[in-house]
Amino acid sequence: MIIQEEKCVGCGRCQPYCPTAAISYDGLKSVIDQDICYECSTCLRAAHCPVDAIAESPNVYDYPRALRRYFSDPSATHAATGIQGGEPRNRRRTMLPACRPARSVSLSR
Repeated sequence: MIIQEEKCVGCGRCQPYCPTAAISYDGLKSVIDQDICYECSTCLRAAHCPVDAIAESPNVYDYPRALRRYFSDPSATHAATGIQGGEPRNRRRTMLPACRPARSVSLSR
C-alpha cells in the first residue's frame, strides 16, 4: 500500500486502521513503512480516505509482496487451520501446546 503524498491532507484517518502500525506521520502527511506493511488493504477498505490518497503499491504483485497480500488479510481466517491472518507485530503469537518449544535443560550441576 502507498499513500500518495500529493493527495494526502494529513487527516490521519488511516493510521488507526493499520493492524501493523505501518502508517505514521512524516511531517504533516501520513506515510506507510513498506518494511512493515502487510499489503492487507485494511487501510484502503476501512479508513475511507477523504481524498482517496491510499492506493495499492505498484509492486504489490511482485514477490515477496504478493505473498504478504494474499496471506496477511486480517479479516480472513485460514480454512484449514482456523488461524486469523494479519497478526500485528506487537501481539504475542499463541502456539498450540504440541508446538511449544521445549524448555532448556541444564546438564551440569
